[in-house]
Amino acid sequence: MIYIYWAPPRKGKTFTCTAEALKRMEEVHKKRLKDPDFKGRVFSNYPIEHPKLGFCDVWKPEYVYLPIYDSYIFIDEAYRDFNSRKHKSFTDDEHLFFSTNGHNGNDINLIAQNPARIDLVIREMTDTFFYVKKTEIPLIGRPLWFTIDAYLTEDDFKRRHQDKEAMYNRSHLRFSGKVARAYDTHYFRKDCDEEPTFVNWSEELGIDPGNRKAERSFLQNAIVRIKDRFSSPELVTDE
Repeated sequence: MIYIYWAPPRKGKTFTCTAEALKRMEEVHKKRLKDPDFKGRVFSNYPIEHPKLGFCDVWKPEYVYLPIYDSYIFIDEAYRDFNSRKHKSFTDDEHLFFSTNGHNGNDINLIAQNPARIDLVIREMTDTFFYVKKTEIPLIGRPLWFTIDAYLTEDDFKRRHQDKEAMYNRSHLRFSGKVARAYDTHYFRKDCDEEPTFVNWSEELGIDPGNRKAERSFLQNAIVRIKDRFSSPELVTDE
């Protein structure tokens, strides 16, 4: 099956998928104990560490060309690899990988801020779209739980306000420190070899940051210039 988890930034998409990945890691571990020949694995393109079972396997885009069976795959920021604007470069092998996920027993979980950014071919084959919402403590901002609304198609989500039956299912996931500690939420941050240098507005305007009078004077003069500009006779027109 193919699943897409989506929501605005910092609403719990990755948390929700990580919670699912931890359960799948336990499931795969039990299957291997019963059957040493079981080939299923859990992959992710961001580090997920189970407190008892360790890390899952790394997912790389080129793995779509490999024979992978009975596995669970979690891909965060999925539009980086399967962008809707790059549909012309979507290869036959990539199409085959997604279209045969059921035959191969794979569950593919894609995370994105908006499903429209994921390739259309993949969206058409998606089994369920999950929209994640976070409930948190006011002012403090600590998460309490997440609400996961399931829709069978993108169109179902778009008409959710007009049709109450458009939503297929709703579930809730309590916030858990175990899950929060299992992954690195900042994994996709850009690393720089050199610390970037930024310019403060006081430098840009040539004002001594310690001289507040000069700062206020500059702002007052700017306001006067704006007023003069809009009161200029050139801007007055006859009706």
